[in-house]
Amino acid sequence: MEIVLHILTHAFEDTIKMIPLIVLTYIILDIYERNSDINTKINLILNSKTGPIFGALIGCIPQCGFAFLAATLFTNNLVSAGTMVAVFIATSDEALPMLLANPSEYKSLLLLIVTKIIFAIIAGYTLDFILSLTKKKQEVEEIEEDDDEELELTISDPTCNCGNSMLENVVRRSLRVLIFVFVITALFSFVIEGIGEDTISTFLESTYVIQPFITAAFGFIPNCAVSIIMTELFLVHGLSFGALIAGLSVNAGIGSLVLIKEHKDKKETYFILGFMYTASVIVGLILTAIL
Repeated sequence: MEIVLHILTHAFEDTIKMIPLIVLTYIILDIYERNSDINTKINLILNSKTGPIFGALIGCIPQCGFAFLAATLFTNNLVSAGTMVAVFIATSDEALPMLLANPSEYKSLLLLIVTKIIFAIIAGYTLDFILSLTKKKQEVEEIEEDDDEELELTISDPTCNCGNSMLENVVRRSLRVLIFVFVITALFSFVIEGIGEDTISTFLESTYVIQPFITAAFGFIPNCAVSIIMTELFLVHGLSFGALIAGLSVNAGIGSLVLIKEHKDKKETYFILGFMYTASVIVGLILTAIL
């Protein structure tokens, strides 16, 4: 009972920490939806060709909340998938403060930040390019199917909020995400507690050659313990630098949760996650081979 209470308390504390950013995000989003002049200007800025670059630079700031922000903007069509993924990949959560606390690892810290920024930018532009080709192909197929039919274009009104006040919209959206985050965080905390951090560490240490494959999959777990375990293993030389990069690059935490829950195109959602995994493994293997 004591362990259960500890896990639930920890999950609650982690969720509470997200409230300011989540509420602020939905306030901005609500203002955007209600003001056509503002949303037009924001679209011009956010949909620019520099999206993945800004995403990578923002993501490297040690604050996991930016992944949530990026996912929310993407699921509301305010940024491209590449910009969101750039934020996801550049995010390092608990790894940065842990490496900062070890002066002997400052070289590794600098290499990690630079590597993840470059990787995030390249991955962001690559994903946007792939998705643009896919969408163009779909558009061509749809036009061919509708050659003999009259096309009707319906433009949705971004200012429509179904009569709800800003307070109602912000509270409703924030509570929905916070409850979801709490449940998932608690669930994975129970899983990690059940398996044991020592068991996980031993398993990762015993699979040195294929570590990037394992850490990249392990990184999808939306829990801060994941980045802590991987960084601790790296510090005691139980994890290669390449494997650390692979694991941290997919460890977007709440960002991935929001993407899975809120994005309507589930096929595209899992393609994006698959792309992140594949790219992270490739980069991890390359780094393991050359460092």
